[in-house]
Amino acid sequence: MKNWSKKCLFQVLLLGLIASTFFQFTYGQDTSVIRIVEVIKANEESSYQKMFTDFGMLVEVIHEEDLSTLELSDVDILIITQSVADHCIPEASIVKAVGSGMQLIVERHQSLGRQLGVDFGTDTKQIDGLIDKMHPTVNIFWDEKVTIPMITNKDLSVHCLSSDKSTPVVVSGQYQKGSFVYSTVGAYVNETDYQYYRIPFMMQIVSKTFALDFSIKRDQMIVYMDWGYYYDQDPEQLAQQFKKAGISEVHLSAWYEIDKTKTFYDKFINACNGQGILVYAWFEFPMVTEQFWHDHPEWREKTGTLEDAHVSWRYLMAMENPACMDAIKAYVKDYLGAFNWDGVDIAELYFESPDGFKFPETFTPLSDDVRSAFKAKTGVDPIELFDASSPYHHSKSDNAIKTQFLQYRRDLVTALNEEIISSVKLLKKGGLPYSIYVTQIESIKDSKMYDNIGVDANAFIKLQNKYDFFYIVEDPFTLWALGPARYSEISKHYKGKMNSDKDVLFDINIVERSRVAYENLYPTAKQTGLELYDLIAHAMSLSDRVCLYAAHTLYDHDYEMLPYVMAHKSQVEKVNSGHIKTQSENTFKYLGDMKHKEVLIDGQVSPFVNSDFILIPSGTHDVEFKVIPAETFEKNMRILDFNGEIKRFKSTADKIELEYQEKRNGLITINFVPTEILLDDVQTSLEVLYNGESFTVKAPLGKHKLTLVNAPNGNESQKLFIQGKYVHFESKPLLVNNNSLYRAEELLSALGVDFDYHSSYKTYTGGKNGYVFWIQLDNPYAKANGKEVYLETVGIKNEDINYVPLKFICQALNFKVSYIPKYHIVTVNAMP
Repeated sequence: MKNWSKKCLFQVLLLGLIASTFFQFTYGQDTSVIRIVEVIKANEESSYQKMFTDFGMLVEVIHEEDLSTLELSDVDILIITQSVADHCIPEASIVKAVGSGMQLIVERHQSLGRQLGVDFGTDTKQIDGLIDKMHPTVNIFWDEKVTIPMITNKDLSVHCLSSDKSTPVVVSGQYQKGSFVYSTVGAYVNETDYQYYRIPFMMQIVSKTFALDFSIKRDQMIVYMDWGYYYDQDPEQLAQQFKKAGISEVHLSAWYEIDKTKTFYDKFINACNGQGILVYAWFEFPMVTEQFWHDHPEWREKTGTLEDAHVSWRYLMAMENPACMDAIKAYVKDYLGAFNWDGVDIAELYFESPDGFKFPETFTPLSDDVRSAFKAKTGVDPIELFDASSPYHHSKSDNAIKTQFLQYRRDLVTALNEEIISSVKLLKKGGLPYSIYVTQIESIKDSKMYDNIGVDANAFIKLQNKYDFFYIVEDPFTLWALGPARYSEISKHYKGKMNSDKDVLFDINIVERSRVAYENLYPTAKQTGLELYDLIAHAMSLSDRVCLYAAHTLYDHDYEMLPYVMAHKSQVEKVNSGHIKTQSENTFKYLGDMKHKEVLIDGQVSPFVNSDFILIPSGTHDVEFKVIPAETFEKNMRILDFNGEIKRFKSTADKIELEYQEKRNGLITINFVPTEILLDDVQTSLEVLYNGESFTVKAPLGKHKLTLVNAPNGNESQKLFIQGKYVHFESKPLLVNNNSLYRAEELLSALGVDFDYHSSYKTYTGGKNGYVFWIQLDNPYAKANGKEVYLETVGIKNEDINYVPLKFICQALNFKVSYIPKYHIVTVNAMP
């Protein structure tokens, strides 16, 4: 067992409550220098090592016989599990160590508990679950009853109660300079067939009681978001909430009609990009939209009972029909063109159902196209597979027709996916291809899905090697009983067949499980707490990101924890108060009060400095900090956040160079308005967004060198941001009597206004969303929504270009105009 010292400890840091002082970021324990020791009975599994490891903390595990020789003064957190024999516990030494400041977790040992101030009655109680007071709405059940002692004193903090709220189960308290957590049950159940934590929120209890300060996180969470759960929310506030939760990508439902979602989606996508979050169009073929189903009854898929295939929530279309497929590809093109998507997720394009032939009423596909094509190939109508009187009924043994039809379905699923993927590959946005995800249910480890839904994972791996998309594997519920280890098992089947530059991502379903299932195997109906954190830690150990279904199903308390679990592989060694060494496979955030600090990475001044964290690239680095004047800090060009992997960088007084390689759009958040942007040393015009506090540059996917320039006097001409997005005007705006005048055609087009120009009268009329205006060049009077308005500055013709006052046009159309002197920009935003 490696001997960890308090002076030098490579330790993964996570989970922080944001820091309050520099270097010692909170007044709690800094986990970069703590030593955790768990004591267990020989030949038994550790109970807490996995919990702490998932949050990046290393735990020494020793056997009970070695406890008496352990130097407790070198231990910060000591854990004594329920299996440790009482005679192996040096109670007096442990109590003395707690009194001197050591933290203690102890399970069931009443004698030690009493010495720390826990009082017990004479009665016991049998319980089969508990209520966590921080999360009282989450029901926690176990599959067995446990007899616990009755804690009687009232001066302890009670974290968990028995299900009937009569008896404390987990408590904590102070003992002189130290503190302790006492549990009347063993926290971890490790049986042959299953493992789970009886106390799902033990990490929250421990971190709160011991005031732990974890200081590393990664914001690389992908969530699936169904607009149907969010249509009544403010899209801009929602984007801010997602940013705080560590979400880097949202895959947004693309099965609602454009006219229903247009306003919400425009605002949400723009707000997400401004917060550094990518948004992908999430298609759920063979469903298109409910309206598409109603409009085209002739293209509806059929089930094994020859009924229209409305299975679960999806209205399934017969994509094997050429006319239907053409209409769907046209729909995809229109949907992608209607919004500013960052890419596409082609999800779950397979046939129903996971139960296979067992339920003909959900089995697909049995459309006329499928039946005729298969009959032409084999001479048998596949509907006979559901005819009990037919020799080809699916229950018959040695059924060659059944085997051929299952293969036909698999080939068809692959072909339909390839046709959609290849059609999306032909589409461009701003001259660049869309980034593509393909999400499919796992079918190698769980071979039943190979037949039941027609997914041939090996064929999809070949498609990925051909078309270069992100492959998301959705683990079916049939594998959930394997616990987190299922991701390693799945990965083994996939990685060896993929090209070396390809990866597999995992989609973790956060859903309500059946009561029978979770009472017999899981402590909670929905994945939460330590079970969820362990799933994510395992998935993240095999990939750099993780996908979660769905945004609306996660508990808020889990959102708070997940970014820190995602950084569990990053390591930090604190050399001294102004110097750390880091090692990580991915870029990560090191949290702390970074105001008025200059950061040097390997001796080079780093621009990746936010006020409460810094970004540290992958690899091994020396990172040093020094205090600089507040004025210098505010003036410095800084990159406040970046969603990708930093390869190389260079920062000077007026320029930042960033080299990156991404298969997704890069979102670079900065604290300045760039006067010039170069991509691969060529001046370019990239999308720039303003979120009210900072700016985000949207860089294209691929391998690039991005140069952001902020030249002195380069911002003399004010820049205009409409709905948070910078708008470039070919004609330079004029400033007359302190009022901005813009070229009429450019301004009205940028605002999305329907307008007419009458050259004989030099008048512009136009409107948007029921608001209308009339303005005549050189006329001090105009009209807004039927009312006459006096203009401080009139519209004019200058060098054969017509200019109109920005303020009048915007206010007439219900837009708010604001000037931000700090950045010398003007913002235009629609009023409610």
